[in-house]
Amino acid sequence: MNRLLLAALLFLCSCVSDPFSVPWDPIGPDEEQCGTVNGSAGGVLIFSLIPAGINNRFQKAYDNALKKTEGGTRVVNIRAWESWYFVGIGDLHIFHVEGTAVRKKTRPK
Repeated sequence: MNRLLLAALLFLCSCVSDPFSVPWDPIGPDEEQCGTVNGSAGGVLIFSLIPAGINNRFQKAYDNALKKTEGGTRVVNIRAWESWYFVGIGDLHIFHVEGTAVRKKTRPK
């Protein structure tokens, strides 16, 4: 029962932003797509004043998405959004990134 009450409380004390797209350079002639990737990263705004891991969460989410590829050099067609949750001592902000990973084309031998 306590878990259900906690889940309901977290649901009522959370928000999700509208997704938005990030401008990107088109895929070049020497690049190829290597699949859809996603990543996320978060931080806490303690007492709604003190940032802990907040400032670089977009870069960390992007890096986490790129790590999920083999040889990926960048992510294009980026769609991003953020979720917020109240966690008692402050607000947990989680930034989400999804898109298409790109890598350099391999030359045939």
